Amino acid sequence: MSDIDIDAIVASAVEKTAAAMAMKEAERKAEEQKQLEAEQKAAEEAETQKAADEARIVTAVQSGTERLVADLEAKFAEKDADYAKIVGELKNELTEKSEEIQKMRESKRVFADRSSKGLQDLREEAIDAHILGVVTQKGFDTSFGRALMEKVNTGGGVEVPAARTSSEFETFVSTEIERDIQLELVLDPMFRKIQMNAASMVVPLMPDAGYAEWNATNGGIGSGSAPKGNLETRGPGVGSPYNGVDLTSKVLTANKLVSNSYLINEVEEDAIIPILPLIREAMVRSHARAIEHSILMGGATDDLISTPYNGLVKLATDDSKTITAAGTDNSPLDLTMTSPSGELLKARKNMGKYGRRPGDVRFIVSLDMYYQLLEDGDFQVANELGSVGTRITGEIGSVYGSPVYVCDEFPAAGAGKPAAVAVNVRNFVVPVLRGVTIEQDYEVANQRRVLVASQRRGFDQMFADAGQVVAVNYA
Repeated sequence: MSDIDIDAIVASAVEKTAAAMAMKEAERKAEEQKQLEAEQKAAEEAETQKAADEARIVTAVQSGTERLVADLEAKFAEKDADYAKIVGELKNELTEKSEEIQKMRESKRVFADRSSKGLQDLREEAIDAHILGVVTQKGFDTSFGRALMEKVNTGGGVEVPAARTSSEFETFVSTEIERDIQLELVLDPMFRKIQMNAASMVVPLMPDAGYAEWNATNGGIGSGSAPKGNLETRGPGVGSPYNGVDLTSKVLTANKLVSNSYLINEVEEDAIIPILPLIREAMVRSHARAIEHSILMGGATDDLISTPYNGLVKLATDDSKTITAAGTDNSPLDLTMTSPSGELLKARKNMGKYGRRPGDVRFIVSLDMYYQLLEDGDFQVANELGSVGTRITGEIGSVYGSPVYVCDEFPAAGAGKPAAVAVNVRNFVVPVLRGVTIEQDYEVANQRRVLVASQRRGFDQMFADAGQVVAVNYA
């Protein structure tokens, strides 16, 4: 027994046992891996088949839903569209496809980082939720509004009370709708805005100062016994003609601008949601058209909306600052101008001192005159000349340094009708009292709800001097 190595025998047995167990474990793992791969492959095939089936279903649903949305957009885009009648006719279809339409709209949005989403990222949904709350008189207690609040609270990481969120939404929506209106405007951004604190406000004005006087070589002072007053009304003596500048004042008024949209009373929340973007677009476009038309044609013969203030064409007419464009054959009914760019230069010359600085002058032309300008060789040359007299290829939109803007609110071209105006924008202001407010009321007799969007603004000239605006009329 002394010759037998017990330790070696035990070590050999342990090694063989461990090898056998390792081999068995490897075989078991291989079998499990093979079975897992087979199950994953089967699951992937099933998921692929399910996705294909869902895609076919969604495609079929969306094709009908997209056609419905396209029909709605086309009907709402028509002139004098009756929203109540349109919604009433398509009430059943809108209710049935409300969920599909909502999903179709949401599928076009991208939420790259939900943790950083705020109101600005959900601006369209916030505006729609506010309008829906106004229509249904539920505020943000609609299902759409509650879902939006949940998004904001979840995205911000902090629970925001509903009351505070509603107030925040209202302020945000008013600002965003006003911004959408501004994006539609061409003429309004030219002029300075004055924020009003009441519907009417008095603004002090100071005319141009008089001349300073040179002391005489013999020690005397100018033409009188004392220098001429410059900033104060006190003279050197009683009855002296050397008074200073008398301050004057201007009363600015912000008038109310209102647009109405009508909805049939039986329309439910699910049927309203799909058309909210269309209602919002109609409100924005309605206000933008009214503002542009009022600034240009307010108070004139062709004023279509009875503007409470005078626009550029009316001011030019009252000041007898109009010129008649020469036709190609000098006939009274010829609407083709010989030189459109030359007519704009004539208008600027008629402005006198108000046309001295080209950067202060804006030319506003009708569509007809704009197309004639594009065919005018002199206009092209004038636009290609830079500040140092070098040609800048491709840059158009100005006549001798004064920008040209196109506005479609001019009346149809005709004898004696305005074709363009030249205006010194520094002397005009736009008083603004508040942002856009959306309210609703129910008309029992007509069985419909009226959605009212209103704001307060105006338009006025600071100094009533002739020459600040000149109109160009057709012969």
